[in-house]
Amino acid sequence: MNFSLSALLACLSFYSGLYLIYYFFARQPQPLLLILAIVLLIFACWITPYGYERQRKSYDQTMRLGEYLCYPLITWWRLFIWPIRALLAWFYP
Repeated sequence: MNFSLSALLACLSFYSGLYLIYYFFARQPQPLLLILAIVLLIFACWITPYGYERQRKSYDQTMRLGEYLCYPLITWWRLFIWPIRALLAWFYP
């Protein structure tokens, strides 16, 4: 099984961006958070390979994690928002 770092970075960037948008509207209305969220979402789209690219096979295998887990990696949103939640809790107590 090939392991794709871009799949992990895409999930981390995507869910961190979504959490920053939530945090901007729900708790801390600072424009820097919204700009960072947009940059993270664009980065997630940028590193996701197209369907015809050679890296797509290892990307898809990492997202599914083969036959080991029944849920794909994209559904692990709590794991992927943990780093950004910890940083925001540290900066905005």
